[in-house]
Amino acid sequence: MLHQYYLTFYLSFNIISNTFILKVGFDSTIMVAGLLENSCSKIHLGLLTILGFSFWFLVGFPFANYNESYVWIALLNKLGFWDTFTHRFEVVVSFRPLFQASGWLAYRLLGNSMNPVQIINYVWAMTSWLILFGAIKEKRVFSLLSLVVGGVFFSGYIYLFTLHGIGYSSLLFMTAILFYKESNYFSKASIIQLFLLTFICSQFHSFAFLLFLAFTAGMMLEKRNEIARWQILAVLIFALAMIMTGYIEMRIFYEKVPSLTNLDFLNVLSTYKTVEVNRLASLVSLSLVIITIMSMRLSALIKMLVTATATLLSIFFMNVGLPIIMLWIFTCLLKAIILKKWSIASLIGMAFLIPLFGYRGHPTYAIMVLMACAAIVPMGWPAFEAKLGFFNAKIASSLTAIVLVIALTLRMGVDLPIISKLANPLLAEKEKTFQLESVIKWVMQSQYSDYELRFNKSKYSLTSVEHKIDRTNRPPTLQQFLDYYMDWLRPAHQKDIENSRSLLVCFGSEKIEGAGILYVVKGKYAGDAIVYLQSE
Repeated sequence: MLHQYYLTFYLSFNIISNTFILKVGFDSTIMVAGLLENSCSKIHLGLLTILGFSFWFLVGFPFANYNESYVWIALLNKLGFWDTFTHRFEVVVSFRPLFQASGWLAYRLLGNSMNPVQIINYVWAMTSWLILFGAIKEKRVFSLLSLVVGGVFFSGYIYLFTLHGIGYSSLLFMTAILFYKESNYFSKASIIQLFLLTFICSQFHSFAFLLFLAFTAGMMLEKRNEIARWQILAVLIFALAMIMTGYIEMRIFYEKVPSLTNLDFLNVLSTYKTVEVNRLASLVSLSLVIITIMSMRLSALIKMLVTATATLLSIFFMNVGLPIIMLWIFTCLLKAIILKKWSIASLIGMAFLIPLFGYRGHPTYAIMVLMACAAIVPMGWPAFEAKLGFFNAKIASSLTAIVLVIALTLRMGVDLPIISKLANPLLAEKEKTFQLESVIKWVMQSQYSDYELRFNKSKYSLTSVEHKIDRTNRPPTLQQFLDYYMDWLRPAHQKDIENSRSLLVCFGSEKIEGAGILYVVKGKYAGDAIVYLQSE
C-alpha cells in the first residue's frame, strides 16, 4: 500500500512539472533566436564556439552501436513508451524517466536507427554552447577558447555517438542556463524557471541537481546582502522537494538504496587522464593555465610569480603522470574566487568532483567543468577582448571554412600530415563499432549462431587508464552489454542451450595461438576484427 502511495505521488509530481516542458523549450528557442537576431555581426564567433567539437563530430559521424547502446536497443525493443516512465533500465544507475522516454522516442520513431539520435545529441550540445556564448560579454576571447577546448579535449564528447548520450547534453544545457541566468538569478521569474528546469534536467540526469545546488549555494553567498528571506526559503523548499523525490524514486525502483560510501577519488584522476590523452593536450593545458593567470586581476609581479609556480607544477604533474588539465581547473577556480564569483566557483568545484559519483572514470564526466572553465577565463578581461578587435568576420569565416574542408577531406579517407594521426583514434573507434556489428550479423547467420560470443580480456583492463587511452585491442562495448544484446537477439529455443562452446572476437588484428580463424572484418584504422573458434 505504501508503495502505491509513493508511486502515485511521484507520478503526479512528474506529470505536473513536465507540463512546463513545452514552455521551457519555447523560452530556450526564443533565447537562441534573440541571440542571433540581436548579434548578427557576431554569428561568425558563435560558429567558432562550436567549431572544435563539431569538427570531430563531423569526422566521426556516424557510429554503429557503442558501449551501453547494445543494452538500450534490446530494452527499447522490449518496452513500450509508457513503460519508460515506470521501469528503471538496469544499465542506468538512477531512475531517469525523461532520459529513458526521450531515448525511446528518438530511436523508435526515427526508424530504429542510431544516426538521428546522434544528430539530436549534437544539436543539444551545440545549442548549450551557443546559449553560453550569448551569456558571455567577451565573445572573441570565449569563442577562440571554446574552439581550443572543444577541439583538443574532444574525448568527453564521445557520448554524442551513443544512444544513451542525451542525458549528458542535458548537463551541458543546465550549465549554460545557469550562466545565462547569473545576472538576474533571484528574480521571481528566474527562480521558478530554474526550479522547473532543474527538475526536468534531473529527469534526464541526476547530476543536474548537484550542479544547480552548488551554483545556488554559491550565489546565496555572493548575493547574501541582497536576497530576501522568501528567496532563501524558496530555494530550501525546492531542495527539500528534490531530495524527497529522489527518496521516493529509490523506494520505488531500488531493492536496496545506493550507497555513497564507494566514492573513489581515483575516478576523478582517471577521468581527467582520459581527457588529456597525449603530450600535445598537456601542452595545451599548460597554455590554458598561463592564459587564465594572465586574465586575472593581479599585479604584473604577482602574475609572473604565479605563472612560474604554475609552470613548475605542470612539469611536476607531467613527470608523475598527473593531467595538467586538473591544474587549469584549479586555476579557473582561483580566478572565480578572485572575482568573488562564488556561484561559478561552487559550480566549478562541484563539476570537477562529478566523477566521484560516476561509475569508473570516464571523460564525459568532465564536459561540464570544461564548459564552466571556458566561461570564467574571459570574464573581467575586456582589455584582451579589445586587442582581438582585428579578429573580424572575414578571418573567422576563413578559419571555419578551412576546418570544415579538413573534416570533409578526412571523411573521404584522404591522409593528411599530422591531422590524420590525431584523427586515427576516433576513426579506429568508429570502425570497431561497425566491425562488431558485422561480426554479430555473421554469427547469427552462420552455423555458430548458438555459440557464445566472447571478447579476449587478456589484452585490456576495464579499470586501467592506459587501456582507456590506448584502445588498440579494446572492444567497443563491455562483455555484459554484448551478452544482454545477444540474449535478446537469439530466438527463444537457443537461449536455453547449455554448453561451453564459444567464439572469441578480437580487435586490432590480435592473434590467438592455437585457435582457428572463422571470420575476418578488415580495418583501415583499427586493424582487423577476427573471430576465432577456440580449441577444445
